[in-house]
Amino acid sequence: MQRASMKLGFHSITWLFRSARSKSTQTAQVDGSHNAVYQNTYNIFAPGSDGGLKRELLSAAEPSPPSLGHRAYVHEKLDGDDREEIKRILEYRQLANEGNSATALSLLEKLKADARYAEGYFAFRLFFNIGMVQQNIGESENASASLKAAYAHYPENCKAQTGLAFAELLDGEYEPALARASSLLEADGDHRDLAACVLFHAAAGLRKEINIADLRLEDLKSPNVAAAHLEYIRELHPDKYVDALKAAVAEFPSDDAIARMWALSILDDMKRNQAFLLGAKMSDGFEGDVAKSARILREDLEKSLDERPPNKLLLPSRANNAALALRLSGRVSDAARLVDKTLEQFPELTPDLAEIRAVLLLQEEKDDEALELIRPLTEAPELQLMASELEAKLGDESGALSRIDALLHSELPDGLLARVISTKARIGINIQDQKSADDALEELVALAPDAPELVLLRSAYDRAFIIRTKKAEFEQLPVEEGVQSSEEKKLLASLSEAGGWDFFTLLQAANELLARGYYRKCTELLRGRVSLSKESAALTTLCDACLRGHLGSLAKEINDGLAREVKNSVFGWKFGANVAHLSGDVAKAVPLTRKLFEQNHRSIRALEWYVQVLLRTNDRKRVQRLIRELDDRLLSGTVHDRRRYVDLLVFCGEIERARSYAYRLFCENQNDHQAWLALSSSVLAFGRPPGAIDSLEVTSIQESSTFEVLKPDGDKQCFTIEADKGLFPLREGNISLDHPVALEALGKSQGDEFPWPFKMGGQAIIVGVKHKTLAAFQLVLTRFEERFPEASGFKSVSVNFEADGGLDEMKAMLKQRADYAQGKAKEYHDGSYPIYILGYHLGIDPIDALLALKAECGFSPKVSSCSRADQDRASAALIQARKFGIIADASACYLIRRLELEKTIEEEFGPIGVTQTTIDIFARRLREAESSSISDEGAGTRKAGVIAVRDGQIVFSERTKEEVERKIELLRSDLDWLKSGCELVPAVAKTDPDDTVVRFRREEGGGFFDDIFAADGSCRVLISDDFYLRQWAENIFQARGAWIQALLFHLEETGKVSVQTVVKGTIQLCHIGEEALSTNSDRIVTAARMLSSGELSEADFIILCSLLGQSGADLRSHIEVTVSAIRQLWETRSLTPVREKATGIILRSLTRFQGGDTQVVLDTVQTLLRDERISVYIASWRVGHFIS
Repeated sequence: MQRASMKLGFHSITWLFRSARSKSTQTAQVDGSHNAVYQNTYNIFAPGSDGGLKRELLSAAEPSPPSLGHRAYVHEKLDGDDREEIKRILEYRQLANEGNSATALSLLEKLKADARYAEGYFAFRLFFNIGMVQQNIGESENASASLKAAYAHYPENCKAQTGLAFAELLDGEYEPALARASSLLEADGDHRDLAACVLFHAAAGLRKEINIADLRLEDLKSPNVAAAHLEYIRELHPDKYVDALKAAVAEFPSDDAIARMWALSILDDMKRNQAFLLGAKMSDGFEGDVAKSARILREDLEKSLDERPPNKLLLPSRANNAALALRLSGRVSDAARLVDKTLEQFPELTPDLAEIRAVLLLQEEKDDEALELIRPLTEAPELQLMASELEAKLGDESGALSRIDALLHSELPDGLLARVISTKARIGINIQDQKSADDALEELVALAPDAPELVLLRSAYDRAFIIRTKKAEFEQLPVEEGVQSSEEKKLLASLSEAGGWDFFTLLQAANELLARGYYRKCTELLRGRVSLSKESAALTTLCDACLRGHLGSLAKEINDGLAREVKNSVFGWKFGANVAHLSGDVAKAVPLTRKLFEQNHRSIRALEWYVQVLLRTNDRKRVQRLIRELDDRLLSGTVHDRRRYVDLLVFCGEIERARSYAYRLFCENQNDHQAWLALSSSVLAFGRPPGAIDSLEVTSIQESSTFEVLKPDGDKQCFTIEADKGLFPLREGNISLDHPVALEALGKSQGDEFPWPFKMGGQAIIVGVKHKTLAAFQLVLTRFEERFPEASGFKSVSVNFEADGGLDEMKAMLKQRADYAQGKAKEYHDGSYPIYILGYHLGIDPIDALLALKAECGFSPKVSSCSRADQDRASAALIQARKFGIIADASACYLIRRLELEKTIEEEFGPIGVTQTTIDIFARRLREAESSSISDEGAGTRKAGVIAVRDGQIVFSERTKEEVERKIELLRSDLDWLKSGCELVPAVAKTDPDDTVVRFRREEGGGFFDDIFAADGSCRVLISDDFYLRQWAENIFQARGAWIQALLFHLEETGKVSVQTVVKGTIQLCHIGEEALSTNSDRIVTAARMLSSGELSEADFIILCSLLGQSGADLRSHIEVTVSAIRQLWETRSLTPVREKATGIILRSLTRFQGGDTQVVLDTVQTLLRDERISVYIASWRVGHFIS
């Protein structure tokens, strides 16, 4: 039993855009590496009007407060008034219009000291303009006071009265403002524009319907009035707002205020923004509108920043809105720069802009900076919640829970309270703190028991704390669905309501399905709903589900549909490379993995991915060139990654670099068994290429030597001369070149003496000298099992060649391995699964499994059912293969090569199709042959051997150098043929099969499915001598198949090969243990001719005839073949010398498994033959074999 491991994500991109009516927060991001997919669940709760828990992932853009947002409602038009007093006012007002309000206000304020402006009309105009400038820069209280003063100086003037109405609006006194503005509209004058603006804003503030038809507004065509009217419609008739806004844009296309309102309208739909940000597919034109909106709002903010001073009341909302639009349009860096520019000029706005800046930092992968920014802002509970999520993501779960508990002890609105509790639940699930999770879930249930999001949260809880059983072994496949927990059932049942979910809930559910392994259901939930035109959380989840689920057809469809910008991003490169791996078309992954490595050239993982692709394309020399140019010290990765880099260095022949790198790794990580194994790999250097320099021989003490000395007092002590200052303090016994002992010992060898340079004096004797790496390796050999008892690595075996039973422990180990192999072979014989799985269990490839099954374990591979129906289906399939071609699995490719049928098959069916999996198997066979042989550099040859136990004795069989070199050359030619002579077929089916198949395929032993998927996707006939592989292909995809002997028969029938070739091929197949084969009388007679001419040995003829009378065979058809063959033998004069011998062999083969039916069988044969000569011979043969 084991707990299901899981992790919830906290990669927050939180937004808080304040509006006059609401506050809401976005917290969502799906995390996935496309190679290793993380399990994520995101739950953000806020009570909605429906009584449930409503997610507000992204708030709408923030509208300007009522009566604000326009630079000025009134522009002075005093045609004909050329009085100096008025000109000066207008001159200063123009400075404000041009953005220099500070200077304008200063100059206007100075005019108050001028007696000409002390009262009357000039005083009214001065105070009125001061009020309008103050309003424009956000000084509402001062503006109201100035407008009231203007009215006091000239109360009978309509504009002064309108200014008073404006002051009342600024003070929030909507009723008197509305009444005053309504009456002023009845009078003529240049005040009417401002009066109309006040009227509409006051009515909007009161949410009071006004009868516009009764007002004289037909002559008011200014954009300011149109904008005020739009605000009124927005509040009282929101369903008409969009149409009214479109009409206003058409009428005033160049007006900034109306353009800004249009831009904000694009961002006003919170759920649409949320869905777009998460990656939902949107209506045509929406992305273009978002980009245009971003441009408008950015320009508006930049203009505001250029003003002196800007309107600080509006500046935070303008910065938020511009950043929101830029973020939605994918321009995160631009948004960050714009917010930074705002904060640089106005640092006092940090509390207002902290959350949007933190969000942008998160988008830039700067989580620590985001937390540092918002952590001190303790007065903002929303920001403290965001800080707790960041702390949890960064690993400080206890700090996150403490911060949340502090929030829960403060006064919070219900919506925020629900989000805080849900965050506590997620953190509790993440850190396996069941009490915290339980407490939080109980509070959420009390708050909103029917919330659909609780299903997802409980499902995550179920994954974290419910014990699960181990997954089934391969032999028990197809995999059956396990017992579902109640929460899992609820999760799956809830999918029936997905049509009514918003996109955030949909994505939450998809993430939970992904975490639980329901990859197909995850893709079904998202497919068709996700935009392929930009990177997003939803696209990441969809792609991860395809890759984790090995849904190759859908993955290819998505990859083909990605926008060019997405394909040319890191995300696109990763996904494209994964799809190439999934389909087996790894050549397409080469440029993609190269770009990934160039993007992150210090990452060992990125390097390894690139290298693996190059190796799968058999480009070893390119790998060697790549590795040769790297600086080992600049590469980064985990200890495991660095261990694999050591193996790569060895593989490329960089032995000295490998040992230097591994020794450093060992010194720096002496408590990690991976570092110990890396050092061992570098010393043993298995898999190094021929000619690689490999020497650890040290005869005298020098730099990097480890030597042991016998001191004058009789104690022994080891020293290592270490010149690397970085390694010097890491191991006991390291000394520098100028150390007294080193100075005395340098250049000396084992057995030499030197004066001990310390107090006791006397002579010290050098006991031994080694390279420091070799000395460390010997430490690994002696201490590994003791130091790391649970780790796989080295196992010590006691061996004593002198004592009786000194090899018993080794024998026991070898016998245990042999017994395991025999047991697995028996399971295969009794089961119904492909031989590839047997090979996986035994740690060998399917070719070796096929070849060794009979020779080592005594069981024959299952090739066919030997039924007539099976043979007929194979024949029909091969006829169709003339049109579509064939695809051969690894074992079939091996047999085709050994039977030398490549060219003949190509003439009949075209190029032979293979999958990348088959190429990988042959490449691995070549690498293993090269690495398992020992190079004799002096002689320039290789040797190899095998150790085993037979009949209780240890047997070591050694291959000669000629055998080793011949095998390597043959394997190399096999690989060259596959790469140059065959056609690579993508392992992508027409449609992805059932989940049970997909789950099996992505297991380590499920690689054989590539051949099945490729056969279906290409419509080729699958050639395989694995009966169950072909059967599975037929059951899953209705794919057609045939085996090698059936292929031989087809080629014989079409005249492509001779009967003799078929006979020889059949005998070779029998030699490797295949029994479920067939023959006919013509082939037996031809074999007799070959026996007579010396082309065939008697042993081979016996093997061919052994196909007769096999256990479980159709005896009637075998008797027919026997009778026909014997008749031809006796009727053909040229076969007289061998006819009796051949007849005896045939009869023996036919009857060897018949038992009590033998007499009946022979009687039937004699009766059917009706030839006196043959009857006499058979009678004599029966007597000789004691068959009456």
